[in-house]
Amino acid sequence: MLASERTRYIMSQLNKKGIINLKDVAHDLEISEATVRRDFEKLENEGRLKRVTGGATLNDDNGAGNLVELTVRSKKDINFDGKLRVAKRACEYIEENDCVFIDGGTSTAAMAQFLEKRNIHIVTHSELLIRSMTNPVADIILVGGSYLPHYSMSVGDLTQQMIRQFHFDKAFISCTGADINDETAFVNELGTMTIKQIAMENSDSNYLLLDSGKINRRSLCKFSSLSSFERVICDDCLELRSAPEYFEMV
Repeated sequence: MLASERTRYIMSQLNKKGIINLKDVAHDLEISEATVRRDFEKLENEGRLKRVTGGATLNDDNGAGNLVELTVRSKKDINFDGKLRVAKRACEYIEENDCVFIDGGTSTAAMAQFLEKRNIHIVTHSELLIRSMTNPVADIILVGGSYLPHYSMSVGDLTQQMIRQFHFDKAFISCTGADINDETAFVNELGTMTIKQIAMENSDSNYLLLDSGKINRRSLCKFSSLSSFERVICDDCLELRSAPEYFEMV
């Protein structure tokens, strides 16, 4: 398929939906994800779209509003199958009566259906996780604080103080990007970065849930070395075929 034809398709889908998924475009056009990424990069350089984690949205000048990144609610369905596999595998590390910290984000929110009927203790600052549960059996502590509607979670001094009071058997952390070569995890917001770091310090074992669309993407803040995690769990993709041994592909 010619580049001009791919461009017409991408812009047509963006004008219809406002947001498109990289993997869906690759599937629909029967091309590689790498080709779609290059097309997205070219179109972003031309000012016609804006790349976000896992996909793209219309540029602000094209009427998309002030969307630097999709809200977590908008991102929930991007690469949903991959996130579900990652979430299910992460939950297999949790034992009965464990006290676990579940971070905010769409990958961690996907853990809800596998945990809500477990005999465990869940501490979270994520409203999205709670809203993903129906009649949970698990003991849940929802940590309050300053609410960030864009991320559907609480942050700030109060949130930090409360999380510091807990000891976690395991902490399950999300990120907005990960550079495999530098072995570094990134996040977009300073407040969420501090929450992640506190939870990890108070946990015996830490696990990073990584959506393959975030591979080799950088964000504003470096918050942890990838090697500091017991496991980095990610849905399978070509970029990870030579990843370090602590990576686990599902």
